Amino acid sequence: KCQRILLDHQSTVTARNKRRKTPIHFASCLGKPAAVHMLCEVSRDCIDQTDDSLKTPLMLAAINGNIQICEVLISYGADVEKTDDLKMTVLHYACQNGYPEIVKMLLESSANVDATNLNFETPLHLAAKNGKTDCMEALIDSGAQVVIKDKSGKNCLDKAIENYKKNACIYLLRDK
Repeated sequence: KCQRILLDHQSTVTARNKRRKTPIHFASCLGKPAAVHMLCEVSRDCIDQTDDSLKTPLMLAAINGNIQICEVLISYGADVEKTDDLKMTVLHYACQNGYPEIVKMLLESSANVDATNLNFETPLHLAAKNGKTDCMEALIDSGAQVVIKDKSGKNCLDKAIENYKKNACIYLLRDK
């Protein structure tokens, strides 16, 4: 109700704080799908706005595992390929944090399964490094390349071994 009153009285949806976050960044972080929907309705310009680390509302929703917010933002055309200051995509964050349903949604929205960040890590590298086998499965089923090497010459199996992720190692070494 308060949101509607503010918007009805011309409060700006693009106002920013010192870290360049806008109302939609906060609504995405706090898991408020109705607020995100309302902000998207008022101004489509806010959907892909970035904060001081170039994170979009969709990235923040994925980092926090909020599938409802991701659904709302994607339905309004949020860019699933945008990168932040570390060249991380939304898919990188969903895999790193272990949210397979968000991973699947992003892949269905044509996210690049083999996008690389500043360290040349793919989403599969991050999923393996963190032992997120459900995310690994979704990525591999969508054609992720297991042989891609990061900046230090390591593939996803190397990352799993290096981080003691036994289940990720077993998953990568299994027979298909």
